[in-house]
Amino acid sequence: MNKSRYPTVSLLELNQKLDAEAKRLVREKEEGIVKYVSKVANLNGNSRMVFKRKSGAEVTLSFRLNADGNIRLAYEKQV
Repeated sequence: MNKSRYPTVSLLELNQKLDAEAKRLVREKEEGIVKYVSKVANLNGNSRMVFKRKSGAEVTLSFRLNADGNIRLAYEKQV
């Protein structure tokens, strides 16, 4: 049996990690973020979260699971 070198993370665990990160970003108002809009979770690629800034502009943050099973910022897209 092949053992993955990465810890397995379920979709439920990934959703919980993304929700915690979204709450943290809104609470700390990082980069002017004031509202959480939506989320798309993906175990095998980038998970995407959309936020609104105080100015009304949308910010899309993409996260990816790292080798430890934690999420890390992959890239940011501003609209």
